[in-house]
Amino acid sequence: MLASYEIKAAASGLAVCLIGISAAVYRASSTLVENARWVAHTHEVLTQLEATATGVTAAETELRGFLLTGQESYLDPYSAGLTETLRKLKTVRRLTADSPRQQACIDKLEPLILHRLDLLDALVKIGHDQGFDAARRILTFDHGPEYMQEIRQVIQDMEHAEQETLATRFAQQETGSRRLQNMVLLSCAAALFLLFVSLAVVFHDLSAVEADFRKARYHVAHDTLTGLASRHSLMAQLDFAIAAASRGSQPLSLCICDIDRFKSINDTHGHTTGDEILAAFGKLVRAGVREGDIAGRLGGDEFCIVLPSTGVERAGPLMERLREQWERLEYHSPDGRAFSVTASFGVVQHNGERSAKAFLHTADKALYCAKGQGRNRIHLVA
Repeated sequence: MLASYEIKAAASGLAVCLIGISAAVYRASSTLVENARWVAHTHEVLTQLEATATGVTAAETELRGFLLTGQESYLDPYSAGLTETLRKLKTVRRLTADSPRQQACIDKLEPLILHRLDLLDALVKIGHDQGFDAARRILTFDHGPEYMQEIRQVIQDMEHAEQETLATRFAQQETGSRRLQNMVLLSCAAALFLLFVSLAVVFHDLSAVEADFRKARYHVAHDTLTGLASRHSLMAQLDFAIAAASRGSQPLSLCICDIDRFKSINDTHGHTTGDEILAAFGKLVRAGVREGDIAGRLGGDEFCIVLPSTGVERAGPLMERLREQWERLEYHSPDGRAFSVTASFGVVQHNGERSAKAFLHTADKALYCAKGQGRNRIHLVA
């Protein structure tokens, strides 16, 4: 009788323990699923911030064009880039409503952009009254490029904050996974039948969570349209390549390229055709670069190729081959018209720049030289 009572008591205690363990497993699983939702949310914020940065890049490009030429034609796309940046910021504000830090950044950005738009309206009026050379002088005196750089820096700070949040979520995922595995092992030792129930729930949730994390990790490191490295991943890899080249005194070349008159292609043939062209260019770059080279999309129709252990005398022919292959491809508009697309390339060799940002700036100037010389060409800077 006593033994029977002890067995029943032990069984009851085991059942209570198993119920507690099962509840803990369920809570841990729910936490993992919720964490996965946060990862997806953070990735959406990063995507919108990248689109915002693209708008700033487009506006900055047009601003440089106006400052160089004084032509009114650059002001409309400059205004469009600022307006698109403002629209994307509203989306980011909605997504980050629970983040005082990000809200403060947006509160800082919006007045800057609105000020630039108000100044632009005044400049257009001055240009029509006094000539656009006068408007250009005012914009130069107003330090327009410095304002754009400040806007870009704030957006980069917001991106870094979201990257830190994403890294924290990944760490929490790993800790939660280890804790969950320990609880599963404990349930296995206690009773097989409850283990099967627990594993069925846990492994289902873990599979879904792991799939979400794989997607999130891929989207952080890659551009979804072209399959090339994302801007965030590219900048990190370029910084590493600069450090490696400096330590080993090895040459390092960098190419920035973009598709000629891409805005006109979008306007004429539609954004679907434009996306197809971007995807085709990404495919061509992936197939054309060597093992060890790094290729990524900076944003819009601008791409970057990093060539470690390579001087411009070797990088030039490699990029020329890509340019010729791209020029020979043929595309068709929705109405069946055939057309070809060209690209311009700026190639520079590392010359002591300490950061990816500075190196990209040097290559960007080479790209503008290529475009200024008539496009569909390569401009090399030793």
